[in-house]
Amino acid sequence: MTALPRPVRNPIADLDTAIALRRRRDIRQLLQVARADVVSAYERYEDMLRDIANFDSVAANQTELTQALLGNVPLMDSKRPLGSLRAAVLDAAEHGQFRCPLCERAQVCALDHFLPKEQYPEFSIFVDNLIPVCERCNRLKGAECDRQNGLLLFHAYFDDLPSEQVLVATVRTDNVVTITFELQRPSDFSEAAFAKIEKHFTVLQLLEFYRKEAIAEVADSTDSYIQAAQRSGVAGIQQMIGDQLAGTAWRGTNHWKNVLYRGLLDSANFCEGGYLSLLPPSLRNRTAEITTGRQTAYSGCS
Repeated sequence: MTALPRPVRNPIADLDTAIALRRRRDIRQLLQVARADVVSAYERYEDMLRDIANFDSVAANQTELTQALLGNVPLMDSKRPLGSLRAAVLDAAEHGQFRCPLCERAQVCALDHFLPKEQYPEFSIFVDNLIPVCERCNRLKGAECDRQNGLLLFHAYFDDLPSEQVLVATVRTDNVVTITFELQRPSDFSEAAFAKIEKHFTVLQLLEFYRKEAIAEVADSTDSYIQAAQRSGVAGIQQMIGDQLAGTAWRGTNHWKNVLYRGLLDSANFCEGGYLSLLPPSLRNRTAEITTGRQTAYSGCS
């Protein structure tokens, strides 16, 4: 995961707009009285992310205030007064080619309240608490917020995965190509930092998600692997995967595609013919014969 740029927005102006637009006078007055506390919470937001176990909501045990603050959320709907706030958050995803910053795969289509609005309603329209995400991550994350242990998921505006490799892919070939992802803690990596990574991957079920995506990614390249082998044998396949790896370098050490291609290069069996297990059984032997024949002809001409 790579941090997105924070949307450019005046959160206090958004709050004041929401208060002014509430039709019921008693709700407006309630929100106006709470305004100073909400603004103070905005200012302490980053501190809360680092130490959520020691911060309570300004609306804790205040049902009426909680409902009043949550009533601001519909104002972000399309063509509503704060619809531009929603648009600004979704537009922030352009930095990541509109891929979800939590899984870096699926397309952004929803807004997630990083600190759940039910538990922290003061942040229900706070721009830094609104994250552009995909439907899958939005559903799996839900109202996740571990106040007891203070362990939160990665925040798209404030957190980056480390530069050290923590995600590893292992490729095996038999009758089928099997790809598995796992997390490995570097020896010099703190347990607390690694626990946060583990939680993020566990809640969003990313190891299994990446496994399925990786199989599809490799299967889509089957024809290219065969052609590379026919031209230059094992070296051709290794060169092709090396080029794929170089093309994903900008995504970061722990991006699932970068990790996948490293795993493929590390798998001698895959490069030496295991890629043929991607084909239906009826085609494997015939393709292997053709590939071997062309390699021999190629070698004879050199």
